[in-house]
Amino acid sequence: GFTFTPASTAVTLTSNQSANFTVASVRSYTFAGSVKTPKGQAIANAVLLITAIDGTSRLVTTSRNGSFTARSLPFGTLQVTAIARGYESRTLSIAHTRNSLKNVLTLSPLPFTLSGVVRNTRGEALRGATIKISGIGTATTLATGSDGRFSINVPHGTTAKVSVSKSGCRMTPGTATTKIDGANKALTAFVASCR
Repeated sequence: GFTFTPASTAVTLTSNQSANFTVASVRSYTFAGSVKTPKGQAIANAVLLITAIDGTSRLVTTSRNGSFTARSLPFGTLQVTAIARGYESRTLSIAHTRNSLKNVLTLSPLPFTLSGVVRNTRGEALRGATIKISGIGTATTLATGSDGRFSINVPHGTTAKVSVSKSGCRMTPGTATTKIDGANKALTAFVASCR
């Protein structure tokens, strides 16, 4: 980019006139990198608001592989805010004095609630059913409460497999699989046929 000195001048046109300006080149830089989870997985469609010390702003979106590029930024400190569905937003101040192409911004997944209910064939709550949940990092076992319900926080981006059992009962369905994708999930009721 360029700067002009003076930035503007008033001219009254009465005959052939000229005005002198000094033009100076302003060095600009590229700020690029990727947005990832703490485990190193790329986060696509994250939005970054990058604001330079002079107030210049760029809004960029990460590609499918989590990469981004913002060009023509002046040197100095950048304020970078990264936002992605299902992840905690993050704001950083980054010193930017040259082309900076390998920045990695890390966003942590938000926890979401996975819940469900187990009922008998008469629609009554089934207490003490065993709920096994896998695919969420650490396999977890829960039991339904007196209201037949269960609930657990699970990270965004995981695929939870839920298995339900109780001695003397046959469950319909016996298992359910669901993707946790930026929202709480309530599973369809499990129905127990018990002897």
